[in-house]
Amino acid sequence: MKRVISVWLPRFATDRLSRPNAGAPLPDPSVPRATGAAIRGSQRLIATNQAAEALGLTPSMTLADARALAPGLSVHPADPKADLALLERLCAACERYTPWAAVDPHGAFRGTGAGLWLDVTGCDHLFGGEDALLDAIAARFARAGFRTRMALAATPGAAWALARTGHTDRVCALAGTERTLLHSLPLAALRLDAALIEGLERMGLRRIEDLFHLPRAPLAQRFGRSALERLDQALGDIDEPISPRTPPPQHAARRVFAEPIGRIEDIE
Repeated sequence: MKRVISVWLPRFATDRLSRPNAGAPLPDPSVPRATGAAIRGSQRLIATNQAAEALGLTPSMTLADARALAPGLSVHPADPKADLALLERLCAACERYTPWAAVDPHGAFRGTGAGLWLDVTGCDHLFGGEDALLDAIAARFARAGFRTRMALAATPGAAWALARTGHTDRVCALAGTERTLLHSLPLAALRLDAALIEGLERMGLRRIEDLFHLPRAPLAQRFGRSALERLDQALGDIDEPISPRTPPPQHAARRVFAEPIGRIEDIE
């Protein structure tokens, strides 16, 4: 039976900035922090920390509006390359739990945090069970300075949805309960793009359960098959394999000589 963990780091970019550096004091978590970048000619927030969220700041807000609400806001340039490099290192660290660990590309670095996939099929008994495994992963990330939300389910789609919209920071879903757990979640939990969600909402479709009983052919003809495919993946009707992180190749060069070399001058 397949078991997959979706690890979501909702404040990944600002958590990275708040991590302690060697020889530097620990950043004050009460200081509102955000990352920003130029989008369509204006400076906008990309990610915010908890202190900034408490003041009403949200991703995509203009920097001018943000500073009006929080004059003491500390803004750092968004650095997707640094974020991705660190996320890759965290993914490699998760290989202690399963060899099938991968970066989740959906929504990364767009104000929706960052995520990882861990296919832990057959691995949980090594850590004392599924609940203990989730606790161990959460504790490891907390020590590294990251807040996490996680869900373990029989499909990647269900795990992804529950990690981001579940009622608790850790959800362990029993196999076969995906339909019940997903039915009341918003359509965004199916990893649909914003334009498709907007079109479905204009038809009065706002929750996943609204798709359960609709005729599939007319829906696919009007909106394409992506919504139905995501639904089938989340319910386990279509398989969604996870490609594990590929370690960087180890390059080497070798030159063979006809005779043994013993002098340093020849080697040089």
